[in-house]
Amino acid sequence: MPFDLDQHIVSETNWYTDVRRDPLGVDRWLGVGDDVSRLWDRDLWKHQAVLRELDERLQRDRTDVEALIWHGNAMFFSVGGLATAVWDYETALELDPDNSAARANLARLRGSRRP
Repeated sequence: MPFDLDQHIVSETNWYTDVRRDPLGVDRWLGVGDDVSRLWDRDLWKHQAVLRELDERLQRDRTDVEALIWHGNAMFFSVGGLATAVWDYETALELDPDNSAARANLARLRGSRRP
């Protein structure tokens, strides 16, 4: 079956329209955390703001699995972030061994990222 570009565009547009929170999967992670209005924010430093918020969340609660995964996602795309991303995903899995997003993100990281 050939790739249908028009259908793909409709599907992706609908996905972005319906998103309410940042996905946990690194393959769909947007880097906006709980605030999807950041998708339309032209602030060039919003990534740093999200990281700061995640660091604060994790300081308050080191067992916040969602924050660990989002932080790992941010580190996935950061130069020098490999060890931190691995730690974040592994810690999330220790806290929630059935977390499929943390497991998939860790596998993707180990399979596609250069140390």
